[in-house]
Amino acid sequence: SHKTLFFAGDERTDDGYVREIFARFLPRAYRRPVTDEEIDSVVAVVKDAQTTGKLSFHDAMRVGLQRVLCSPGFLFLDNVVFRSAKARASFHGVKGDDPQHPFAERKATDYQLASRLSYFLWSTMPDDELFKLAAAGRLRDPAVLTAQVQRMLADPKSEQFVTNFAGQWLSVRDYGAIKPAAEYRDYDPPLEHASQHEPFAFFAEVLNKNLPITSFIDSDFLVINERLARHYGIAGVKGAEFRRVRIGPEHHRGGVLGMAGLMTYLADGTRTLPMRRGTWVLRELLNDPPNNPPPNAGEIQPNTSGKNLTVRQRLELHRRDDVCASCHAKLDPYGLALENYDAIGAWRERFNGEGYRGSNGPLLDVSGRFPNGHTFATLEEYKSGLMAQKDKFARALAIKMVTYALGRPVGYTDHKLIESLVGTLKKNDYRIQSLIHAIVASEAFNSK
Repeated sequence: SHKTLFFAGDERTDDGYVREIFARFLPRAYRRPVTDEEIDSVVAVVKDAQTTGKLSFHDAMRVGLQRVLCSPGFLFLDNVVFRSAKARASFHGVKGDDPQHPFAERKATDYQLASRLSYFLWSTMPDDELFKLAAAGRLRDPAVLTAQVQRMLADPKSEQFVTNFAGQWLSVRDYGAIKPAAEYRDYDPPLEHASQHEPFAFFAEVLNKNLPITSFIDSDFLVINERLARHYGIAGVKGAEFRRVRIGPEHHRGGVLGMAGLMTYLADGTRTLPMRRGTWVLRELLNDPPNNPPPNAGEIQPNTSGKNLTVRQRLELHRRDDVCASCHAKLDPYGLALENYDAIGAWRERFNGEGYRGSNGPLLDVSGRFPNGHTFATLEEYKSGLMAQKDKFARALAIKMVTYALGRPVGYTDHKLIESLVGTLKKNDYRIQSLIHAIVASEAFNSK
C-alpha cells in the first residue's frame, strides 16, 4: 500500500508530488471523479502540517491521509442516501416525484450506481470496468447492467456476497457460540468447523448454479465434506473439501433445516429448543416472527430430579397457562417438527440428551398443524407444508435481500417492489439470480 500510494518513490517530497498523490488517490477513496477544489483542500492540510506543525513530509502525508479516510466521501457511499420509507411518507401534500421534495426519489449517478452494485455483490469498491462504464455513462443501459451482474456473480469476489448475506441471513456468524455438553461425544472441532462452512458452501452452490430458492427449504443434495457426511450417516464421501452430494429420503436432510451448525446454534448445548427453532423458521424463512413473550411467561425448564419428560411434554405443561398458549399455538409446530435433530444436529428417532442415551429414550412425536390447517406427522410432511408456502418464503427472501442491497429497512411504500420481485421469481421458476437481477434493475436500487 505504501508503494502504491507513493507511486514515484520516497525520494520526492515536493508540493507537486503531494498533489499528484492525492489526484490519484481521491477518486479511488471517494469512488468517483473529484474536483480540483477537493484535491486542493487535502493538499492544504498537508502543507499546513509541514509549516505550522513542523512535520516531516511523510508525517504530514499521514495527516492528509487521515483527513481523507475520516471524510464522509470515504466513509459513506457517496450521496446514495438510503432514506427510510417511513421518513419519505411523513412529508404529506408534496408529490414524491417533485425534485424539491426533501425525500424525493432521484436517479443515482452512474458512479453511485457502480458503488451500490459493487458493495451489494462484492462488499468492496467498484473495479476498473465498472468505473469505465460509469465514466462513459453506459452503466444504466439495461443490457450493460445485466451483463455486469452476470460478470460480477461469476467473479471470485462474489464470495463476499455469499459470506456476508448468507452469513447474516442464516445466522452463521453465531455458529460455535453454543458449546454442546460432554455427553455429545461426537461433537469435535472438525465437526464445528465443517458445520460453520456448510451453509456458505450450500448457498454458493444455489447461487452459482442459479437454482430455485426453494432449495433452501428442501433439496435432493447437500454440499458437505467427509466429517459432515459421517455425522449425517452418508457413506462414500472422502476428504476435507466440500462437494455436492446427492441424498435420498433415508438421509432426512436437504435445505438449510437440518444443517448441523444451525441446529446446534438453535439448542442450548444440552437439549433442543423447539421454541427457538420455530422462531428462527418463522423469522428467517417466512418473515413472520412471533410476538415477544409476556414478561411473566417463564421458560421451559430442564428436567428436575425424578422427572423424565421430553421437551414436547414440558411444552404441553407450559401451554396450560392461557397467557402462554396463544403464542405457542403459532410457534410450536414450526419447532417441534425439527425434534428429530438433536442438540448437535444428529438424526434421532428417540429423545436423547439430559441423561437419555440409546434406546432408553421415548419415541419422538414431531407431528403438528400449521395455522393454515396443514397437518403433518413427519419431517418430510413438514417440509412439504413449508414448500406449499413457497410464495411466502419468496417474499421473505426478497425483503431480506432488498434490505441488504439498499442498506435500509423495507417499509410499506416498498410493497409494489416486493410484489414485483416475487412475481419475477415465480416467472423464472424461483431461480435465485432472477431475484438479484430484478433488484438491480429496480427503481429503488437506481435511485437515491
